[in-house]
Amino acid sequence: MEQQSGTPALEPPGDAPPGPPLASGRTADVYALPGDRVLRRYRDGQSATAEESLLLRLGTLGYPVPRVHPRAEPGGTGHGGARLDSAGRPRLGPGDLVMERLHGPTLAEALLGGTTSPERGGAVLAHLLDRLHALPGRLVHLDLHPENVISTARGPVVIDWSNAREGHPPGRDRAVSAVILAEVAVGPIPLARAVLAALLDGLARPADAPDQPPFSEQELAWAGDFRRANPTLSPAEKRALDLALELVAEHAACRPERAREQRSP
Repeated sequence: MEQQSGTPALEPPGDAPPGPPLASGRTADVYALPGDRVLRRYRDGQSATAEESLLLRLGTLGYPVPRVHPRAEPGGTGHGGARLDSAGRPRLGPGDLVMERLHGPTLAEALLGGTTSPERGGAVLAHLLDRLHALPGRLVHLDLHPENVISTARGPVVIDWSNAREGHPPGRDRAVSAVILAEVAVGPIPLARAVLAALLDGLARPADAPDQPPFSEQELAWAGDFRRANPTLSPAEKRALDLALELVAEHAACRPERAREQRSP
């Protein structure tokens, strides 16, 4: 993704957005702004306040997330020149989030373009999950897959934290990422099978239990229910979930054997 220079005023809530979308996801649109920034706007008015706070916190902890342009302090223009209302608040809607614009392809684009191998892609996802789960608060992303990782000059950066939660066991997060990859693997992109295997192989194992599965059967079932409840999934995607869950269970069951092979001289 590329960004122009400069610092424009942001549009007030309800006004026309600043040009055509740079990118569109299932729930939000992203608009390019000068000043090496983007405006991410939820279409349904969902609040981005908690996500903004989480991104600021993760950045402080050193986790690779987009740098956020925080809401302005009263009494002037906001960060990057955003206009303020009469009460000194930035003229952003509750579903708006202003962040740095990340330069580089998504991990999905790199995989499909052949510039990143499936083994490398799975290892990147495993490292990002393990690194997140090592932070305080039992944080989980619950949507960490190749389309939500941007390959930048400073390394992989994780985006789209709208599903993130605290106080959840890491096995749920691992299982959700595995199920998403499996959904793609049983559908249009068989390449995702190799990424899935590399993800499961790359996840950290306890030193005293190297053959332990990356998640329990209960955590995998939770992940399936979580995905099935996603309102943005199409009926066809929901029907593919059962096949995806079977594929994940099969790969997870084979992991101990692969791990032993890797440890063999």
